[in-house]
Amino acid sequence: MINFLSPEAKQAVKREYFTRVVSVWMLLLAAVATVGAALLGPTYVLLIRQLDALSQEIITLEKESDTEQYLATREALSGAHDLALQLAVSYSGPTPSQILTEVRKSQTDAIVIYGFSYERAVGRPDAVTVRGTASTREALAQFTAALERNPLFARAEVPVSDLASDRELPFTLTIVLAEKKT
Repeated sequence: MINFLSPEAKQAVKREYFTRVVSVWMLLLAAVATVGAALLGPTYVLLIRQLDALSQEIITLEKESDTEQYLATREALSGAHDLALQLAVSYSGPTPSQILTEVRKSQTDAIVIYGFSYERAVGRPDAVTVRGTASTREALAQFTAALERNPLFARAEVPVSDLASDRELPFTLTIVLAEKKT
């Protein structure tokens, strides 16, 4: 029977065939999607409810945790404040910032300071270590002499090895603080 159809009619039959095949597959796909949505709907609702319940629980826990954390922090800060007050009363010497200010006052343009450390010691005088670079040996000697003239410092010591070159001398200067007379 197909042999008796004209080529235009054959083309129309093929087009209609493919249209029906695509239509059937589209309907099947829509049916599967509808059934899947219907089956997954209760699961979706359950998950949304659980998510809401968990978020409420997290909010409650955060409020409780914030209160506990606040109380613990307040107690720690109170203890730190008491300790700071005890330290302030027990030590009457210069503060590290006062020492650094005095060192900076003695510094000239020929001296570049790039490091500073402070060591508070029990049973011996406190010491300050200053690291830097001096443009000349003379500039370093003047800086050391200026520090030794300061009444806050007992002595300033430069290791001999730091005086090895004539220019651009890296140095480590140890300054011993003068003992406070009471």
